[in-house]
Amino acid sequence: MSLYGIGRTQAFRLCGDLGLNPFQKLDHIPETDFEVIKSKIETTFEPQHAVMKRMGDNILAKVRMGSYQGLRHQMCLPCHGQRTRSNAKTQRKLGQRRAELFNIPLLSKKAKQNIGSGGIAAGSKK
Repeated sequence: MSLYGIGRTQAFRLCGDLGLNPFQKLDHIPETDFEVIKSKIETTFEPQHAVMKRMGDNILAKVRMGSYQGLRHQMCLPCHGQRTRSNAKTQRKLGQRRAELFNIPLLSKKAKQNIGSGGIAAGSKK
């Protein structure tokens, strides 16, 4: 079972707070414990829409600031130093979806070429 915004560390912490074995299979957990887990999750963690809204706000803040990561988001490219020559297919797909979801203004191909060549239009001579 997975919930948006709750990773491995949070799940282990939740199990520790409730006194549950984190490696126990869901088939072996009694139904009464599910209600306890559900109420603890609802009181402790943010719902999915709030987490996604916060994520979108953070991305838009980087774009408005004009930071390098904001530029990479606008170009639908990886932001954390991954190579793009042979990889980054997933980020290109997800970047388009995130741009639509969070209303991120994308850069045109011409603007990407200008940024990539250090501000000089591709093909022009000094």
